[in-house]
Amino acid sequence: MRALLDESGEWDAVKWWRLEQRAFAREPFVHASIATLGPQEARRPETRVTLGSFLKSLAILLSIALPTLAAGMMIQWATRGQSPWDMPLGYAGPILAFAFVVSLFGAFESLRRRRASAWGSLIVIAIVNIVPAAIVLIIGLTAAAPYLEGTGYWLAVAAAHIALHVFLLARGPIPRGGPRNEVENVDQALTEVPETRREEARAERDAAIRELVARGSISPDEAERASAAPLGKLGMTMAPEAMSPRAKAALAGVGHLS
Repeated sequence: MRALLDESGEWDAVKWWRLEQRAFAREPFVHASIATLGPQEARRPETRVTLGSFLKSLAILLSIALPTLAAGMMIQWATRGQSPWDMPLGYAGPILAFAFVVSLFGAFESLRRRRASAWGSLIVIAIVNIVPAAIVLIIGLTAAAPYLEGTGYWLAVAAAHIALHVFLLARGPIPRGGPRNEVENVDQALTEVPETRREEARAERDAAIRELVARGSISPDEAERASAAPLGKLGMTMAPEAMSPRAKAALAGVGHLS
């Protein structure tokens, strides 16, 4: 926190958003929910890449890209002679299995940590998973059917992958009884953090605000408003003009800051 306070330049809207992200630096799910609401200029300097976060992001990216690779392998085989010796289901199947495992883990994680998402992103994820898996399944059941010996069980994986993403699409972007938008995602993330940790973050945030007053970076009136801001809503309270367009839309739907 000290490094943020010591940065050169005036205390502006972006720094208000960064302050609370910095207070929750050790709580990645709260940090991510707050960062989603704020401007990119506040998100970039507060993003910390760890080995765990890198591997998780890599797995998600691969789970989106690999089904297309699997479908491409099957299409190429089906359109170039359909030789029994190089039928690629033995390779396309494990690729789909990896994507299925990552998707399944994500589905269980969404049950543990309920978050609202956007219909657009949900539909895109469903398409890039369902369509390639369907291509693998259809070619496997038609052109590749005579050559399935020892590899046919991978078609069950493709069917399971399709079923999983149809289920996730049918469930929709808003969890039942959970947050309805990105603003409420912050509230939900905070409930998952122990109260002692929330109080530590609040104390750290309030100490930084007092330090800003002492330095003359903000006025006493600004400090009073900032200290009274609900936890997780400091940026929305002090710099609402810097909110992301999605956050502004969500806030208009919620109609309150608390």
